[in-house]
Amino acid sequence: MKQSSLVLKDVGSDIAISFAGSILLAFISQYYIPLPFTPIPISLQTIGIFLIAGMLDPLKAFLSVFFYLLEGTLGFPVFAGGLSKPLWFNASTAGFLFSFLFTVPLISKVLQYRKGKHWLFIFSTLCIAQAVIFIFGMGWLSFFIGIKKAFIQGVFPFIIGAFVKIGVATFLLKTIFFKRSD
Repeated sequence: MKQSSLVLKDVGSDIAISFAGSILLAFISQYYIPLPFTPIPISLQTIGIFLIAGMLDPLKAFLSVFFYLLEGTLGFPVFAGGLSKPLWFNASTAGFLFSFLFTVPLISKVLQYRKGKHWLFIFSTLCIAQAVIFIFGMGWLSFFIGIKKAFIQGVFPFIIGAFVKIGVATFLLKTIFFKRSD
């Protein structure tokens, strides 16, 4: 096989895997609970982010999130609850979505760096990533409602759930995806 054919095959495979990651994220984002006092719903979206970051290399993980956001921009119903929001980047919740573009490759890189992935290492990595997601999301939301309300509506109600989601993602990554790396 020619070198150029191998490169195209690899690129095609990378795109297909990344697209599959975006579909996983879109699917898992459909499970949500709206809260009456905040524009941000409780969703399983961050579990999807954590799993994609743990399963894929940084580039494929980034592309998965990029494709997910592109799908949303094109009007596909990928956001929490099957919402179609082509102008999602203007919404008060956009900071959380933008943060995924930065956190997913970082989580992936950190988890790849460490060969023996102890559950505490995975859990700690995901906690730091969740803090970054909260900071980005709260920062963006604060432009709409102020910093104090952004914390009260965009972070505080989600802290306990975040630890639960981090625990579930840690368990899944450790028992299924990182089992062979110990």
